[in-house]
Amino acid sequence: MERPEQTLPDAVYRLDEKLAGLATQESSSLSRELLLGGASAISIKLSEEFAEVLAAFLKEDDDSLLDEAQSVVWLAALGMRTRNIELVPVLRASMFSPQVEQKGDELNDAIRSFGDAKGRFVAAMFTDGDEEVSESSASFIGALSNLLELRGITMQQVYERL
Repeated sequence: MERPEQTLPDAVYRLDEKLAGLATQESSSLSRELLLGGASAISIKLSEEFAEVLAAFLKEDDDSLLDEAQSVVWLAALGMRTRNIELVPVLRASMFSPQVEQKGDELNDAIRSFGDAKGRFVAAMFTDGDEEVSESSASFIGALSNLLELRGITMQQVYERL
């Protein structure tokens, strides 16, 4: 499938700074707690959000699906931040890299690919080096993009909500 040229919105470029500031924040927030909880806390929440994306994809309107997709990208960014991996290069790779795994147009293939990519990303956060975490995150976000495209939603729309 040929992907249209996309650019990252300005909000994405500021997101790394926002994430870096979470660890030093004095007030408590769910994002800060997840960041400090590391891969374990993030993987649990990511599994919950993964299920919510699928439920929204199958049963809810586009706005709800966009909200859930934004939450997944945010959690992936938190996971990368635990390793001090910047988000922007990973998002660029998910849009432009031919190595990003995106299987098929069919619903079952897209769901399976999204699930497989989530599993690889979570496993990489626990056991792999930074390069593997970056690659698996790009694949995970790319698989999310593939799923959303079946509903006519672009990652640009998701990124604008970050």
